[in-house]
Amino acid sequence: RAFDRRIDPELALKVLRTDTPDEDDVIRFYRAAKILGQLRRHPNVPVLYLVDETDKQPFAATELCPGVPATEFVKPGHALRPTEVVEAGLQLASVLAEVHALGVVYRDLHTGNVLIDRAREPLHVWLFDFDHSQVSADFWNRLPQRWATPPEQRREPKREKPLVRVDHAAPELRTGAPHTPASDTFALGHLLYRLLTGMRPFPPGQTTATPPDQYRDGVPDELAALLLLMLDETPTVRPSLDYIRTVLETCRDQLAAKERRPPRPEPPPSSLRPGPRPAEEPPPSPPRPPEPAQPAEVLPSTALQ
Repeated sequence: RAFDRRIDPELALKVLRTDTPDEDDVIRFYRAAKILGQLRRHPNVPVLYLVDETDKQPFAATELCPGVPATEFVKPGHALRPTEVVEAGLQLASVLAEVHALGVVYRDLHTGNVLIDRAREPLHVWLFDFDHSQVSADFWNRLPQRWATPPEQRREPKREKPLVRVDHAAPELRTGAPHTPASDTFALGHLLYRLLTGMRPFPPGQTTATPPDQYRDGVPDELAALLLLMLDETPTVRPSLDYIRTVLETCRDQLAAKERRPPRPEPPPSSLRPGPRPAEEPPPSPPRPPEPAQPAEVLPSTALQ
């Protein structure tokens, strides 16, 4: 955190942590700055204001983004609501789509590189730290300069950070395959799964992810199926970012409709429910009218003797 006295805003100041950074660190630092410069119009990436050196110490001044690290929401009992996970997924998928369109693979998408601002409605996420991103020749060719980027600025580090043993690394990376957009998709699915459940998707010794609805109630079926697809061990099976965004938009609409629907009234407890109504007794029958008296039988008279 820093303060610019000339223009008054607070800034985030990033410097290399070592007093004498090696050549690879410097290459990664300036490469990340170039990527940020190309993403300056994306709402989920901090704005880059300045890159410079002082006393041979490179630094970058960027927008100070509100929020807390996503690591705060991947603990049991602290996970985000499904609606928040869907919104975070939409925003991160949007960033990755633009990153990939530039000819860049992010490579290191995990909870420590994401900020979440829940004070906004809907929540807002930020993706930062592009130091370990992988750039292609296409990226350099897209830079809006009259002359090509000088060759000395195109150099790649001799040693990259090993990212094959971290838990968000796609399975193919562990066998020596290169990072690709599909490995970024795997990392995104891993991140969203943890934000939703507070758990890691793969139990020890297993290569198939546990369905997220086993850890969390109220997960839409489409969201659960999407996360399992993103975490598939086969790169070609994982969905495209366009497909991911389409499914997440559907989930967002379904969850919003569910929240708008009035809750169904709960039946009262059995102790308060009225018992069966007693059968009504039929009204008494009206008195029957008396039967007319029968005339007395007249016996024939006896003759007087």
